[in-house]
Amino acid sequence: MSKSLTVNAAFNVTYKGLNVIFPLVTSMYISRVLMPVGVGEVAYALSVAQYFLTFAALGLPDYGVREISRAREGGSLDIVFSELLLVNGVASVVSTAAYVALVVFAYGSSENFSIHLVFSIMIALNLFNIDWFYQGIEEYGYVAVRSVAVKAASLVLMFLFVRDSGDTFAYACLLCLGTVGNYLLNIFRLRRFVHFTFRGLEPRRHFKPALYLLTVAVAADLYGRLNTTLLGIFSGSEQVAYYSNGQSCLNACLQLLLAVTGVFLPRLSLLFKNDKEAFDRLVSKGLRILQYFGLPMVVFILFDGERVVSTLFGEAFAPAGNVVKLLSPLLLIKGVGDLMCYQVLLAANKERCFLPSRFAGTAVNLVVGIPLIMQLGACGGAIASVLSETAVNAPLFLVSLRQVSVKVGRKFVVSTGVSVIAMTGVLTVCKLVGLDALLGLVVELILSCTAYVVASCLTRNEVCLLVLNKVAKR
Repeated sequence: MSKSLTVNAAFNVTYKGLNVIFPLVTSMYISRVLMPVGVGEVAYALSVAQYFLTFAALGLPDYGVREISRAREGGSLDIVFSELLLVNGVASVVSTAAYVALVVFAYGSSENFSIHLVFSIMIALNLFNIDWFYQGIEEYGYVAVRSVAVKAASLVLMFLFVRDSGDTFAYACLLCLGTVGNYLLNIFRLRRFVHFTFRGLEPRRHFKPALYLLTVAVAADLYGRLNTTLLGIFSGSEQVAYYSNGQSCLNACLQLLLAVTGVFLPRLSLLFKNDKEAFDRLVSKGLRILQYFGLPMVVFILFDGERVVSTLFGEAFAPAGNVVKLLSPLLLIKGVGDLMCYQVLLAANKERCFLPSRFAGTAVNLVVGIPLIMQLGACGGAIASVLSETAVNAPLFLVSLRQVSVKVGRKFVVSTGVSVIAMTGVLTVCKLVGLDALLGLVVELILSCTAYVVASCLTRNEVCLLVLNKVAKR
């Protein structure tokens, strides 16, 4: 039986919220201890390792969710899980060998060799990265509790072992531990839901679709992580750190924005075949949620981006304020793109559309990214990111409209627009008053959010009323 979508969303909101808090606390501490150069060195090494981690995942994070969701309904869960686990194991071994060879050849004489090498553990143990299984059976509660426990332990260890600017290796080890810990804990709970078997397996049937989604993921990684790599080559560690911390602020907001709609994929995969009207309603509701929460996030970042960055990471990272402002449109582009341009098309078996758009994004990022980065550093990388994401999602959005009938509603658009105007007015007045940095940030956040919610209630915004009703029932 499918679990309550509301319960899954509540778990995911809690999980994503804590997932935002822990990295922000970590970044605030690490930025002040390691400073821009140290943060940049580890961020660059991690960006290289993540290319190989993408290969090791082999497209399973999304393909696996869809197949497990369907196998759960079809009664073939043990077989499909066993096949996917074997595929995952082969990909992890090959990727680890390739990464170690690269590190020895390219970074063997580098002073950061040990930092690069430690991330090989994360790639090797990707064998146990079976979050796709838990998400496919909609066990979002377990995913939330497990991830929070591992992050809390990693944070405590970080305070104990990363104490000065020379502790970059310890920081890299703890980043690795935070990922690997999740992988290993996955195994202990597994037998409650599924059993591994060698009988009747046909793992080769998964290679073709998984390899295709791998190609899509690699292309996405190329334009998604390319700017960090290019900044490391053309602009140095400090610009990498500014871009990395600006991106971390943006990603924190994006995680919160996608917390509700991020659990839609298993349900959409079932509804597309069985109940098209319910499929259309769920997608339309998701779009309204993304717009309602995404727009005020963009407005607040445009007004207070510099203050947010300086408060979180210290004055040494003040240049990252312009980076996060330039990245802010990605909240809407990637938010809507995740639902309309990925989940909808994946549920509709239209993943063949992904690859051309990803290559278009990579091409745009290369063509405009290199000159922009050489001229503007981290800000150039931010502009290139927005342009490349637009190139990826615009054509896919048009394709997705052929698969789903979306109804947002004029009343909702007007209500949300009025609420944004009210919020903008409050922020403008606060800026004119000129409050101190931290106090001003807190006051502006509280007052602007209050204005947005009050305006939404007065204009009877359906998303706002839905959320308030759910909270009242709890």
